[in-house]
Amino acid sequence: MNDCGRHHPHVQPRQSRRRPGQQRRHHPVPEHPPRVAAPPQAGAALPGLGPVPVLPPHPGARRQGQDVEHPRTRSQDRHPADQLRQPDGLHREGRPARRGAQARAGRTAQAGTRRAGPSGRGCPVIANPLLRRATFSELFGLLGLPPIKGTSCPCPFHEDKNPSCSVFIGANGHEIAKCFKGCFCGDVYDMYARAFRCDRKTALMELNHKLGIAIGTFQLDRPLHGRFQPVPKSTQRDERLRPSLPLDLGDDRMVVDLSTVRRIHEGGVRLALERGLLGFGNYMGRPAWVMKDRSGLLMQARRLDGRTWFRDTKAITLKGSDANHLLGVEEAGEADLLFVCEGGPDMLAAHALVHEMAMLKAYPQEKIAVTGLMGASMRPRRATLAGLKAKRVVIWSHADEAGRDGAKEWKRCFWSKDRTVDIIAADEILAGLKDLNDVVSADGGLAAIIKKLMEVRHG
Repeated sequence: MNDCGRHHPHVQPRQSRRRPGQQRRHHPVPEHPPRVAAPPQAGAALPGLGPVPVLPPHPGARRQGQDVEHPRTRSQDRHPADQLRQPDGLHREGRPARRGAQARAGRTAQAGTRRAGPSGRGCPVIANPLLRRATFSELFGLLGLPPIKGTSCPCPFHEDKNPSCSVFIGANGHEIAKCFKGCFCGDVYDMYARAFRCDRKTALMELNHKLGIAIGTFQLDRPLHGRFQPVPKSTQRDERLRPSLPLDLGDDRMVVDLSTVRRIHEGGVRLALERGLLGFGNYMGRPAWVMKDRSGLLMQARRLDGRTWFRDTKAITLKGSDANHLLGVEEAGEADLLFVCEGGPDMLAAHALVHEMAMLKAYPQEKIAVTGLMGASMRPRRATLAGLKAKRVVIWSHADEAGRDGAKEWKRCFWSKDRTVDIIAADEILAGLKDLNDVVSADGGLAAIIKKLMEVRHG
């Protein structure tokens, strides 16, 4: 039968779920109670009956306009300490307590510390100064740091010119500090644990003891983190960690192999070896040639066979090295002409150029010094350049954007009133070449370099 009540040949009749002989159930419709007029107010006059008498309310009865209040939760029946409760959900040790721990704490606590409410959720505790949590303002004062202004402050774990640490209230109601540089994120006890190099439990006890929150005897002479220890400004680099590698190799065979790999004259390799800027040793199980100087502040190793170490890494700077140290600056004190190179291969090529100029008697060998930085992004320190007496400085720049930008920055560092600084790029000597090593190893490269030096000198 279709919607119109007629039989349709393609529509199946609906099957009934009632068993044979079963009657249809009729659910009775509930009757609404009759509306009754509101009870008269106390003191109101009723027609024919007079005023309604005013009776004293029952202690447990519902008051007009108020909800039913349990006798234990009424203000007149509460303990005086309940007025000092804090809705921060903290237990005795200053951490958020679980529901089971809250129930046990509520059964064993003293008067005034019982659970509030039938479910016990939240489990507030008394605002007792012996049970509260430490704050970041108190910890900053303890560490001798400037006070927190607002919600931002300088991070105590790194040099911070602009405030990068934010102090806010977390989801558990505790103060949380987060450094957006990524060096710290945690509460006040985590910061104390990191500052004093201890675990969280020890930090909780010690900080509470120092602030008068808890009473006990703990190790209070724990050394501070190095970030908070006063460091004298006159700290010398000699007192710090230096790179170390036994340079127990070095014979004529290695000199020949290195000159063959770098495609330069053997005299340049021997000159760098005599001046103490080159050494040979085993690094990571491989024979390597190492650029270094007498100060021992910087050591960079390359494989002697010309291959890379791993993942196309050509050179490895040893741990403890000062990357901004100018190699050979101590040996360049009495030189008149100073070469500044980028990387170890260019320093070897510069020594080959010095050897060639000495052979041609174009310039005395002892009056030319070769220095170098191990990357275009490195910057020489002005304190190390104060003792240089060279009146002319030539910077051999790489023919790429990073090399040119680095050479411009180096020129600003080396410039002085009684010193001239020139920049010579590799492609200015021979087109299509990248660095000084490529120019020296090319046919006619040494002659082109000497010619370019003369042009710059007289120009």
